[in-house]
Amino acid sequence: MIDNVNDINRVLFALEALQATRSRAPRRIVLRYLNAEAIYGQNPAFDPILEFAKHVELVSETAKGFGLTELGREMLSQNTVRTYELSQSQRLLMLRKCYIDGPFRADAKVMIRKFVVNRTTGRLTWSAIDSEPLGDLQWIGNHLVQLGVFEQAKHLLVATAEYNDFLLSFRDQSGDFTEAQFRESLKEKKLLGNIAEKFVVGWERKRLKAQGYSLEATCVNWISKQRVNAGYDVESFDGPSKLLAHDRFIEVKGSGKASVRFVWTPTEMEKAAELGRKYWVYFVGGIQRKTRTVTREPLMLQDPHSTLNAAAGFSIQPKGDVLVTSTKAARALATPELVAK
Repeated sequence: MIDNVNDINRVLFALEALQATRSRAPRRIVLRYLNAEAIYGQNPAFDPILEFAKHVELVSETAKGFGLTELGREMLSQNTVRTYELSQSQRLLMLRKCYIDGPFRADAKVMIRKFVVNRTTGRLTWSAIDSEPLGDLQWIGNHLVQLGVFEQAKHLLVATAEYNDFLLSFRDQSGDFTEAQFRESLKEKKLLGNIAEKFVVGWERKRLKAQGYSLEATCVNWISKQRVNAGYDVESFDGPSKLLAHDRFIEVKGSGKASVRFVWTPTEMEKAAELGRKYWVYFVGGIQRKTRTVTREPLMLQDPHSTLNAAAGFSIQPKGDVLVTSTKAARALATPELVAK
């Protein structure tokens, strides 16, 4: 990674000048332009700086050469006096777009979680003497010092007063849910959903029979086989029903992992809000897909629209479809159950 984030401006200024007469500039032209002027009698290696700027989407490269992106132009607009040192607004923009919301977000979070809160000052602090080593992430710490996020004092890195609360909030945010992970979750839902739903139908029938409601048990309905847009998968009963009118509506979520992790769609959330305490999520974890074996009881969540929140130990990451996660897990079955095809 680059040593000095201020060198970004040199790349942006160069491309601004070169693009005044051409749409894009080949790498050799850009490098020649950059090396034509030495600051303090020397220049850094510009190839890594170009690659860095490309990685954080300040510039783009095609077969015709380099050009400024929309973000790159915005960065330039935040330096009206054209100083090589990043302006305060440029530092803020880089922090947000590159390290908090951008390509270095995951690494930045890992690094910041190596910091502890100093009991005296309340500041996030890292010590080169007795903290967990930053290792390959030291460069992020160096960059954040340059951006004014940390102060360096001998062997210590300390969050500035301005950024301390901001960093505490960022550090404590739950695990991220990327587009790739989202697609993987949908793939897993399709593969495991049939096993989980069939298991829950059987579970509900056994539950009701054990309570002495054999008629209701017989009428448990696997609705998703008939109507895929119902907003839930299984229609069941809380207990006795005089007219055999279903009053427990179950959305089934299956996973190979024991702890809660599932995607919840807007249709399902709307139905949950509509049905209130009649709506349940049954999370079936610990499914062994290859053998079609279920190893855990369902974790049964009533009225999830109201109860799936941070106070109850759940993390919900908005995404249209949302990712619900928790460390909660249901009890293991005494004997794993094979779910026939």
